Amino acid sequence: LMLARAVPGAAVLVCEHRALAGTLAETVLGCTVHVLDDGFQHHQLRRDVDIVLVAPEDFTARVMPFGRLREPIDSLRDADAILMDGFIAPLPLWRSGPLAPAFVGALVRRLGVPSPTLALASRVLAVAGIASPLRFFDALAAGGWLVVETMSFKDHHPFNAADVARIVDAAGRTGAAAIVTTSKDAIRLEGLGPWPVPLVEIPLEVSVDPAEEFRAWLLESVASARRGRGAALHG
Repeated sequence: LMLARAVPGAAVLVCEHRALAGTLAETVLGCTVHVLDDGFQHHQLRRDVDIVLVAPEDFTARVMPFGRLREPIDSLRDADAILMDGFIAPLPLWRSGPLAPAFVGALVRRLGVPSPTLALASRVLAVAGIASPLRFFDALAAGGWLVVETMSFKDHHPFNAADVARIVDAAGRTGAAAIVTTSKDAIRLEGLGPWPVPLVEIPLEVSVDPAEEFRAWLLESVASARRGRGAALHG
């Protein structure tokens, strides 16, 4: 729902079998480009462009079951692009080989301005049910908000009445002027309440550095894939 609202005109499909969802998107909804979340390890579908997001700790992490990586770090040589979360480091291992990625850049994240605007220095209760809630909390404090208390939930947590009661209690106990949360959590909290103070979504704005080079590379990669599909159909 969050994605559908953020990208008007795009079809957002959720299905356990991605090939089935893709077929439906093409034949019924007229889609011509598929964007897969977490698709690098999805070997059942052939991708035309693989973009992989990497965090600094990934370079020293171990493969499951001893660590959290699903594949060895060397598999990044099969990626078409690598976006490093907040930093750019030299990649001699991949640049030196024939399978080096075509684009390497930095993913830059920053908190956007809430609407309606919440005055900076306001006392806020921060609520997050995402993979890295501390990053969100730290960004709020760095952005100028006075975070009087934080509440963390597991990623993709389905909020219920008991959770709402805890949040409402914390807001009253701390004297918070607002409850601030992420875009993902705002969707799940939508329709719940009532809230004693405003429930404010703090959007996350994401960009790629260098932006113009990435945009040009991505558009050409998609165009090249389309030309290749056309040649295969007429060959």
